[in-house]
Amino acid sequence: MTENSVKKSDEVAYNNVSLGIEPECEKAIFETEYKKKKEKLNVTCSLAEMFNRVKNEPKIPMLYPAIKEGSVGLIYGVAKTGKTIFCENLGMSIAAGRKEFLGKEINSSSKKVLFISMEEAYQGRTERNMKQFESFNDEEKESVLANYIVANENVPKIITSNEDWNIVENAIVENEAKIVFMDSLTRMVDGQIENADIARFTMLKIRELADKLKITLIMIHHSTKMNEDQPMTLQNVAGSRVISQEADFIIGINKTSSNVRYSKLVAARYANDNNSTVEKFELDENLWVNVNGNAEEHQILNPTFDKRRSDHSLGLILDKLKELNGENELIDAKLLTESLVINKMISEPTLYANLKKGTALGRIINPEKGKYGLAVIN
Repeated sequence: MTENSVKKSDEVAYNNVSLGIEPECEKAIFETEYKKKKEKLNVTCSLAEMFNRVKNEPKIPMLYPAIKEGSVGLIYGVAKTGKTIFCENLGMSIAAGRKEFLGKEINSSSKKVLFISMEEAYQGRTERNMKQFESFNDEEKESVLANYIVANENVPKIITSNEDWNIVENAIVENEAKIVFMDSLTRMVDGQIENADIARFTMLKIRELADKLKITLIMIHHSTKMNEDQPMTLQNVAGSRVISQEADFIIGINKTSSNVRYSKLVAARYANDNNSTVEKFELDENLWVNVNGNAEEHQILNPTFDKRRSDHSLGLILDKLKELNGENELIDAKLLTESLVINKMISEPTLYANLKKGTALGRIINPEKGKYGLAVIN
């Protein structure tokens, strides 16, 4: 029981039971008893105790790479990249009982999936779902029909009031759904999503719902206005940075100017996200996602990159060195890591490999360990 719930229950008792003494005395007694209960609330334990507790509890599985059961996260990107189709395909695959999606393992303890769409009319969405449905065999189709639940036109188009949230909660409980997709996060924000306090309130509300019902909650979200050939990073997730901070995973879906679609693990709390490799995919006639290879993101975004730079990663490093400290200063490798690796422009191994390459080519100087600068080229 939380501190607030303890105090609330005590207040109810206080308001409904009279001790037959002066109100001031009753109030003092209530405050004293509440203080005692508060003091008894144990909020810590030793690391050894926590080790033993976790060892004796069932291990929480990874439902899908980077998506742990019970987690809350985002599938984001600009409009018309395939975000919703990606989520529908994943949700239907879980409902069908498939063991993999896009060549990666599905490990879900439940097949019950609820897809709540607040942005799209049911007719168009259902016509698309009917095409996707044809990607399954007969046995899988029966499972999808039984386990994949969708919202109808009565679902609120904006979920901000307590009444709206109660409708969503009841729908999840009544359908016994354990994996919930919601389209989209912006329809769940009461105010400007760029406002940190508003974003924090919304994400905590979403987290409370997921924790209370023990569900995995995947929200479709939008990116900021970005060039279609721009790398996907935490910086182009729409809204306050609190959105990204509170999410357990963030998967980006993009479509380049040359019509190449790809997915990218932008950030993850429970998986290794230090990788600049992305998965290219195509949509077939049934609007089903099919992987057609992996590649470095910059190779997809810049297929005709300036040939004077034989390596795009080296070019990024040279540009960043110039941007950060001009042509006459040395900068720490840590600063390059923060600027390029954390922002998902290149991986850490690629960074150091190209620093070494640039030094060998005479483009970069490395006069002391961990310090780099631009070489002066006459």
